[in-house]
Amino acid sequence: MSSKTIDYLILGPLPPYRGGIAETQWEFAKALHEKGYVVECWNFSHLYPNFLFPGKTQFTSTAFSSPFVSHRKAHAYNPFLWWRLANEIRKKKPKRIVFRYWTPFLAPFYGTLARLLPKSLPKIALIDNWEPHEKKWIDGLFNAYMKKKMTHFSTLSENVANEILMDNNQKKWWGFHPLPSHAPKGTSQSVARKTLKIDPQKPLLLFFGLIRPYKGLDLLIKAFSKMPQPASLSIVGEFYTDKAPYLKLIEENKLEEHIHLVDRYVSAEEIALYFSAADMVILPYKSATQSGVLAQAYQYETPLLVTQQPGLAKVVQEDKTGEVSAATAEAIAETAQFMLAEAAQNRYRAQFKKVKNNYKWGSFVEQWTAFVESK
Repeated sequence: MSSKTIDYLILGPLPPYRGGIAETQWEFAKALHEKGYVVECWNFSHLYPNFLFPGKTQFTSTAFSSPFVSHRKAHAYNPFLWWRLANEIRKKKPKRIVFRYWTPFLAPFYGTLARLLPKSLPKIALIDNWEPHEKKWIDGLFNAYMKKKMTHFSTLSENVANEILMDNNQKKWWGFHPLPSHAPKGTSQSVARKTLKIDPQKPLLLFFGLIRPYKGLDLLIKAFSKMPQPASLSIVGEFYTDKAPYLKLIEENKLEEHIHLVDRYVSAEEIALYFSAADMVILPYKSATQSGVLAQAYQYETPLLVTQQPGLAKVVQEDKTGEVSAATAEAIAETAQFMLAEAAQNRYRAQFKKVKNNYKWGSFVEQWTAFVESK
């Protein structure tokens, strides 16, 4: 282990925890390390109790090799261990500490830990979500507790930043959602469809990601039933809600032969195939602040159809990488049909090549460190 002073001690999930937040935490720490900072990451030993986790498993088998120091030390829900963790941090004497925050569930842990640390230590929140999509009465109290203990607030989107009302002595900054540097390369549409055994002749729409009510999959199924042109729809993601209403919608609209349902967490290699195979990825969200799916679409240059949510629509409109639709089945169907035209497809894909370099992790951490290190 390096004896150098730690520039950034970062708390939050890393692999073997699965999902976009753990993977972007790895990307974030790696980018800081590559800029010459001494980074140490403290992963969770325990994140969610199993009875609170809606999925099949919290972990992934995908291996990530880390160039930075990493330990599994943090216990999110055992307060008897928090004082000991704070004592370890005090002994390390990092220059700054970063709290990766995406759910009010973490506020008691993070807020208490921050309170136990020296007041002189800058405490930086890196926030994915502030206002939960599926709200509970206690969320506001937890967020307020978290907010009081931080000195800096940083986010991956302007929309999330706007949800956080600052006190006079606190600083706030927003950036963008960078593209993954470690993702497998995409392939041609024909090869991807052959590998996935998807009809090469029909247009292919893609819904990707964990399935929760706010993501509007019901709207997409209804929209798909209204499209006049024969097409296929791949729904790829684990259900974090009751699957039965969605299956009923598919059956009622006689879409069983046209919808390919992949109800599980898929590997990075499979993600590359599905995005390469698709003519567009659709985010029919009923609410949203940002989305890692957007970054994946940019990675594989897959045209985007998003609803009029500020965290999604602004990027797509400014970059001209797809279209924005009202969050109704009729509007989504009409927009998707328009996007399938060959001229439109060529136009969107050309735009990706022009704008992708704007979303590098190196650029993100340059801007982020300038913010947190400013006087």
